[in-house]
Amino acid sequence: MSLLEGFNAHQKEALKQVLIKDFRTFIKFAFKVRSGGNFIFQPHHDVMIDTLQKVIDGEISRLIIAIPPRHSKSELVSVMLASFAFVRNHRSEIIQTTCSDSLCREMSTGVRDILFSAEFTDLFGFGLRKDMSSLNDWGIKNGGKAHFVPTGGSVIGKGAGTLAEGFTGLMVIDDPLKAEDAYSQQKRTAINNRYSNTLLSRLAKRKETPMVIIAQRLHDDDMVGHLLHGGAGEKFHYLMMPALLTSETGSKKWYADQRYTHALPIEYDFNVPEGEEQALWPTRVSLEELKVMEEGDVYTFSSQYMNNPVPAGGSIFKREWFNMYDEVPHGDIQYLRIYADTAMKTGQHHDFSVLQCWGYTKNGDMYLVDMLRGKWEAPELLSKFIQFYKKWKMDNRLFKYNLQCAVVENKASGTGLIQQANRVPGLIVREVQADKDKVSKAMSAAPVCQSGRVYIPEHASWIEQFLIEVCSFSPTMAHKHDDITDVLISA
Repeated sequence: MSLLEGFNAHQKEALKQVLIKDFRTFIKFAFKVRSGGNFIFQPHHDVMIDTLQKVIDGEISRLIIAIPPRHSKSELVSVMLASFAFVRNHRSEIIQTTCSDSLCREMSTGVRDILFSAEFTDLFGFGLRKDMSSLNDWGIKNGGKAHFVPTGGSVIGKGAGTLAEGFTGLMVIDDPLKAEDAYSQQKRTAINNRYSNTLLSRLAKRKETPMVIIAQRLHDDDMVGHLLHGGAGEKFHYLMMPALLTSETGSKKWYADQRYTHALPIEYDFNVPEGEEQALWPTRVSLEELKVMEEGDVYTFSSQYMNNPVPAGGSIFKREWFNMYDEVPHGDIQYLRIYADTAMKTGQHHDFSVLQCWGYTKNGDMYLVDMLRGKWEAPELLSKFIQFYKKWKMDNRLFKYNLQCAVVENKASGTGLIQQANRVPGLIVREVQADKDKVSKAMSAAPVCQSGRVYIPEHASWIEQFLIEVCSFSPTMAHKHDDITDVLISA
């Protein structure tokens, strides 16, 4: 039975006018038509819907949405927004592209189920053109056209939008890259080049015809990363919603820490209490489930669920994240701490022991003040440690800040060092236990470096050694040494 059963002509016209103007109302009605059930709106849906309404209303022409899988991205954009395009203007022309032909056909079926339903046929008179009726390419009688094309498929002769005034259609790019292709530079480059070389040329009005890209992140240089780093020279309105939320998520500062040069951030606030974490859609994936996922596969979780991709075969830390300083800003330093990583053995192929002294400022920046690295047996290691500690305890009497303590991980030769150092008058040594694997700890530390809060001395004799090792640290553990990186992560 039609949902319009019992509606008179006046009521139908009133509903029609609301559906043309309001995307949220359209979703409620279209979802009921398509599935027979009610769309259960979540806070992240509301943010997406408000943003997509601005696309249709002509306020946004370039939009990127990064969101975890199974959070209604394709339903709202590739099905609902595409359907809404023809309700707003029945002569709209759209192009939708995604990573596989089967997904294209699935999206096309969803749009057709809505537009050619009894309800929408009654309200808008939609009908399928007999001469253009395949699932990938179809048209509306006396109206527009829809093209559903796999990412690598041909778009020759196809267009998004028309030259008429107002809203005339759009292009939607939904997950352009397959997960299994994320670490193929050749395939990433081909998809990224396709944006500038092919897809842009299909827009009727280059600047005005809207384009929406919605994706789960797969790699730092996927299409989203490529474009937000200026790969096409355009700026994009950018909505990023990770699976785990904190009080800062969606804020201006939170977006700024991502350091995208061509992003126009869309801010939002889910009112998460300070110091707490919440799931983006807890009834679908709970906070506990997300934590288990993070523990089980840190690469997939960071990329697809947190929209913060790390290349599994490449380095976690990037050289450009580290700021160089010429002189320590003594007036800004609040306190110093020493962090130590001690090696099990001193043989040629074993790790080094490393001592680093870090200064911390009031605004959360951190400065690497000094570093010492070598292969020392236990007695010499203790001697080096005491000298390094006393150097920064004594030298800084001239300044207003003090050396708080030294932090040593209670493992290998570190256990003996902690016991011996704590017997030395004037030394304060705190032990820490290893509670995560190295890669998980590196993933936690990387955002601090990426946000530009870490400063290293430009003219130190060991600075190149520091950068080479830290920027070679790989999630696959293919790097040779990670002692310097371990201390950086602890700090």
